[in-house]
Amino acid sequence: MAQKSSKLCLCTIAFLIGCSGAPQKIEVASTPDAKEEALQFLNDTIKPLPKAIISSSNDIEWPVGSIPWNRYTLPTMAPNGLNVAVQLSKTPPLSVTTGQSNEPQENSHVSICPLDPAGGTSLRHIQVGEQGVLLTTAANDAGVLVEKPLGELGRWIGIADYATGQVEWLIADEFLNIAPTISLSGNMAWSRRALDVDRFHLVVHSPQGQVVVDDGESDLLHPLFIEDDKLRAYQLRDGALSLVELDLNSSHPLLTKISLPIMHQGATRQHAMQIATTNPRITGQREHAFYSPIQKCMATWDPNRDESAALLESGSMAAAPVQDGSWIVALNDRVLRQSEGERDGVHLRNRSAIPVATSSKQWTHYMLIPDGARLQIRAMSLKSN
Repeated sequence: MAQKSSKLCLCTIAFLIGCSGAPQKIEVASTPDAKEEALQFLNDTIKPLPKAIISSSNDIEWPVGSIPWNRYTLPTMAPNGLNVAVQLSKTPPLSVTTGQSNEPQENSHVSICPLDPAGGTSLRHIQVGEQGVLLTTAANDAGVLVEKPLGELGRWIGIADYATGQVEWLIADEFLNIAPTISLSGNMAWSRRALDVDRFHLVVHSPQGQVVVDDGESDLLHPLFIEDDKLRAYQLRDGALSLVELDLNSSHPLLTKISLPIMHQGATRQHAMQIATTNPRITGQREHAFYSPIQKCMATWDPNRDESAALLESGSMAAAPVQDGSWIVALNDRVLRQSEGERDGVHLRNRSAIPVATSSKQWTHYMLIPDGARLQIRAMSLKSN
C-alpha cells in the first residue's frame, strides 16, 4: 500500500470521519501530532477494493495533469474547470481560518494553475501577487477569492485574476471579513464581525446595494448562494449548529428562514468550517451536499423537496452533483455514482478520489487524487443515466 503519497486531502476529513455520534464528544485535531495521527489512520484505511465493478460504458475519463498542494487545503476550482488555485504554504492556525483571531500570515501564498483538459498542454503556474493571503472556497471564471488577515486593520477580501495573479480588493475595511461566496451573476456574501465583537453576521452585496443579515444572537457563517436571491449559511448558537436558507428578496431575510438542524450541542466555529469546506461545492446548485458528523456520511438538502436531509452512502466524505440528480460519491476506498435512496451505486474507481463538478459539458467533473505533495487531476465526461 502507498504510504504518505496516498494520504487523503484534509485533516478536516480525517476529523469528520472520526466524529462520534455524540456531538459533545467531538474533538478537533488541532495539534500537528494529532493531525499527523489522524492522517495516518486515514491513510491506513485507503486500500483497493479488488472486486468492485468499474463502469466505463457511459463514463469517459482522462488525465489532465497534476498540481502541488500542502496536503491539507483542497484547491479551489473555477466553475468552468479551466483554472485551479492552491494554497501552498503551511496551513494557518485554526483560530485564524475560523476568524477567531486575525494574525497576519506573512508566509502564506496562493498559486494559480491553468488547466487544459482538452489538449493537455503544459501551462505555467502563476503566483498570486499578494503575500499573506489565504485561499477561500469561492471562485468564478475570472478569478478566485482570497482573504488577507491584517491584525488590527481588519481582514480584507479580494479577487485574484487567473491570467495575471493580481489581486483586486473588493472588501477593504476595518472589519474581520471571512468565508466569501459569489453567485453566478457576481453578487457577493460573506461573514463579518467587528474586531471587538465575537459574533459574525452576514453581509450581502448586489447591484441593488448592501444588506446586513443579523439576528443579534447567533453566528452566521460560510454562506453559499443557491440562486441570486437564495442564500444558505450555517447558524451557530449556544452550541447548536443548523444549515439555514434565506430569501434575499425579503426586506427581512431572517423571517423567511428555513432551518435544518445538524448538531444539537457541542458545535463550534471549527465544526461549522470543517462541515462547510471539506466537500468541494458548486454555486447555483439548489441541492448541495455537506458532511453530517452525526450520521458520518454525506447528506444532501433541498428544502423545496423535503425539510429533512437525504443521506448518501455510509462513510462517504465528499460528493459532487450530476446533472440528472445523481451524485459522484467518495469513500475512503472507492468512488461511486449514487442516486438518492439507492444503497451503494455504480462503482467508478477502486481507490478514493475527491470529485469536483464543473459547468462544462465537455469535462463535467474532475477527480482529485492525492499523490504525495501533488494532486493528480483526471477529467471526466459524465453522461446522464
